[in-house]
Amino acid sequence: MKKMLGMVLGGAVLGSSLFAQVEEQKNINLEIAHKIAFEILNESKKENVNVSVVVLDRGGFPVLSVKGDNAGIHTLDTAEKKAFTSLAFKIPTTEFASRVENVPSLLQIENTTTLGGGLPIKVGDEIIGAVGVGGAPSGALDEKLGMVGIEKAKSLLK
Repeated sequence: MKKMLGMVLGGAVLGSSLFAQVEEQKNINLEIAHKIAFEILNESKKENVNVSVVVLDRGGFPVLSVKGDNAGIHTLDTAEKKAFTSLAFKIPTTEFASRVENVPSLLQIENTTTLGGGLPIKVGDEIIGAVGVGGAPSGALDEKLGMVGIEKAKSLLK
C-alpha cells in the first residue's frame, strides 16, 4: 500500500512539474491602445467622419474606449461589439458577416455584430487584442480607419 501511495504521489509531483511553468502571453497595453485610437481619430478627421473607438485586450477587457467629437450616441456600443466579435472569432467583422451567411445561428451569440469595423490586433500571428471602430457611414470605412490605426502602431507591436 505504501509503495502504491508513493508511486501515485511521485507521479503527481513529476506530472505537475511538467506543467507548472508560467505561461507567457503578449497582451495589448494602454500605450498601444492609445496610439491605435489616436491614429484612428486623426484619420477620421481627414475623412470628415465622427467615430468612436474601443480597444480590447486579449481577454476581452476594455483597455480604452473613446467617443470621438460629435460621434453618435450609439457609436461606442457598436464599436465595442465590433471589437468583441473580432476578438471572439479571431477575424475581422467583415469576415464574420460572411460566416453568418452560412451559419445564421452565430448571431445568437450575445454582443456579436456583422457590421464592418472590428479587427484583431496581432503581434506576428498571435492575437493580443482587438479594435472596434463605429460611426462612419459604412462598415468598410470603419474597417479602413481601424487598419490605419493598427498600421501606424506597428512599431509598438512587438
